[in-house]
Amino acid sequence: MREIASKNLKPSVNYRMVHSRKGEAVVKCVEPDTDGGTFVVIEGELRGINDFYGPGDKFTTINNLAKFYREKPTTAKNVKQRTTKPVPMGEFGKDHWSTFAYLETCCVDNGGVVDIQRMRCAANRHPQFAHAGSDNGIRYPTRTKRGEIKNHDDWDCLDDCELVGLIENTGTALHRVYKITELGFAVAGQLRQHKANGENFDNFVPKI
Repeated sequence: MREIASKNLKPSVNYRMVHSRKGEAVVKCVEPDTDGGTFVVIEGELRGINDFYGPGDKFTTINNLAKFYREKPTTAKNVKQRTTKPVPMGEFGKDHWSTFAYLETCCVDNGGVVDIQRMRCAANRHPQFAHAGSDNGIRYPTRTKRGEIKNHDDWDCLDDCELVGLIENTGTALHRVYKITELGFAVAGQLRQHKANGENFDNFVPKI
């Protein structure tokens, strides 16, 4: 997706908005402004410290806190491939556990900051983290115990890890800084022992 300058936003057009404080969602521009604008959430959720916006909710924002990308028209094909449904821990496979293991090294050696160049990134899912090795989310799907998920990348794997309580993002949507929770440390220890015994990421099952 191509980034759209805030001054070029048009009313009644849908955009994918990546907000530095509230997260990411598809929004419809109601009224653009030089320093901000009014929008309605179409798909996804935006969460702040003291506020929450879901589909149908109207909100205002300052444009320098957000980046906007032109959202492609919805079709039956891309709806099937685009999934943000959380993956439960019991279905985590090779990609979830290898990403979690990598994050542990980032927390130990780099203050919880991830090197985006080492992340499998679907550019249409997370354009703010796209790099030279990014793809469209289809070439390298996420492998789980129940099969492959298209349009699901390592950033989605981290989101799944956060939802099940293994990690916490203490930064922002654009500048993520992670820490491992008490549960996460327990699972990380089991994962290291599992690997040290010559096993693989794809057959790891945590004992919690």
